[in-house]
Amino acid sequence: MWAVLVLTVMGIQVASPFQIGASDNKFLGFSDKQILDYLLDKSRYDKRMRPIDFTVVNVTVLLLTLSSPDESSLKYEVEFLMHQKWYDPRLKFDDAGKHRYLNGLLHTDNIWLPDTYFIKHGEFKYPLIPIHIALRIYPNGSVIYSMRRSMVLNCQGNLHIFPFDNLKCPFALESVSHENTEVELRWSKTEQAIRGATSLRQQNAYLVKNVTGECIRQHTWRG
Repeated sequence: MWAVLVLTVMGIQVASPFQIGASDNKFLGFSDKQILDYLLDKSRYDKRMRPIDFTVVNVTVLLLTLSSPDESSLKYEVEFLMHQKWYDPRLKFDDAGKHRYLNGLLHTDNIWLPDTYFIKHGEFKYPLIPIHIALRIYPNGSVIYSMRRSMVLNCQGNLHIFPFDNLKCPFALESVSHENTEVELRWSKTEQAIRGATSLRQQNAYLVKNVTGECIRQHTWRG
């Protein structure tokens, strides 16, 4: 899956510890921690295994900052939140509605997460490791994982009229270790795929529009 940001420059257009039977899926009176301890117990949950044979991960991006520190360069810095949503039937629970969702932020090392990788973008800014912002597990098995990233985009423009042209800043996402027959990344169809936060900070660069799409070219770099 790929995306292109079109920018303007400087305003100029450019085995469980709990006794729960297999048929009893209610966690009445259980705390958030107790339910998570049961769901993620290693005797019943293996984070190395995909949630289902063909796992679909829906992606949205919320832009936080957009800047061009060097007005003579085609490199632009962007900070954003990336939200990924998928379904993991192993994490379904029923506590009679006590918890709207479970806060699994401290369990990111114990749960299957998409190994999403950015390609054709440029370089990441410090910190290179994603900052975990949220990990929510819903009763129906839906999981929403949010992480914060900062990166430098290599943009494309017409050097003959730069900086008075619209710059295109493409990037693409893919799974590192899974083929698209196993894990598929999709831009969300129920929410705006890429949008600016209400508090979006912009310095010498302004978002004109964005375009998203699906990658149709097959890559074999994994060997």
